[in-house]
Amino acid sequence: MGWLMQAKDAVKMHTFEQGVHGQRGRKPTGLLALRLPTLAKYIHTRQLPVEYQLEVQTDAPLRGKDSQGAWRTSAAKEYPQSMCVALAKGFHDTLRAHHAMGVPSHEEEEEDDEEFQECLQTYMAFVVQHDRYQEEQMSICGDYNPTYDRSRV
Repeated sequence: MGWLMQAKDAVKMHTFEQGVHGQRGRKPTGLLALRLPTLAKYIHTRQLPVEYQLEVQTDAPLRGKDSQGAWRTSAAKEYPQSMCVALAKGFHDTLRAHHAMGVPSHEEEEEDDEEFQECLQTYMAFVVQHDRYQEEQMSICGDYNPTYDRSRV
């Protein structure tokens, strides 16, 4: 499906190793981005000051299972801080460019926020159900939204 989407000019596949951003090992990653033209310049370079960057351990690929049968990729469950900064900068550039084209009214912003929150709740419910690394106190989306009601899952 991704290859069909890439045929569109606005869709780009960005492939890189998370080690560039300080991940504990080499973790091949692909991001299919829609209308994020500046993402590439951020995602292929580290985005944190040197004092916050981790050393890249390129000799430790995070693929397959270890000798105990645990997935090596679980070490990379959370994106490195530098990668999060890169994603945020790509989104910020795009949002700033769209905002400069026309400032929405306050009412439109509130409607957009309500719609976004509804979408986010639906997405979170789906992700929490399918989080194979889920622990009792932690889930992918729940980590980032303390108001999320985990009892619904």
